[in-house]
Parts: sequence; structure tokens; C-alpha cells
Amino acid sequence: MNGRYLLADSPKERIAIAVVAALHSYFKQHPKGVAPGQHFLADFLEPFIEREMVGRALEELHRDHAGRELELVKKVQELIELCAKRIF
Repeated sequence: MNGRYLLADSPKERIAIAVVAALHSYFKQHPKGVAPGQHFLADFLEPFIEREMVGRALEELHRDHAGRELELVKKVQELIELCAKRIF
């Protein structure tokens, strides 16, 4: 697997690249073997799939956090305006 994985824009692209890498790895280890079974693929692809899952969780966390941050910023702005009105 070359740098294409690191440059891929979507989970679909990254997983496709990982599957191709899994197939190359399998046939390198088993040059006369038949197609790899689900256990080989599951083991090989596990960190790739977990990376996508954790990445998705981070995106959701950021989205939730960003929404809460915006809510708090608006509240602070409202309070600043209210305080300014009471002072002047």
C-alpha cells in the first residue's frame, strides 16, 4: 500500500485501498493459495475499519461540540449586550 491511502478523501476510498492491500498481502504470503477467507480479511482490515469508526466518532463529537460552542457564544453576546444596556 503506497501513499494513496493517506491521500484518499473518503472512507470508501480508504477501505477499497485497504482491501487491495489485503489481497496483495495474502497472495504474497500464499502464492499458490486460493482467495483469502473472511478471517484473514477481518484480521487484516480490522485497524482500517476501526480507524474509520473512530474518525466518524470524532467528527460527530466535533459537530456536537461546535454546536454547543456556537450556542454559548450567542449566549455570551446576548449577555454582553444586556450588560451594556444596563451600564449605559
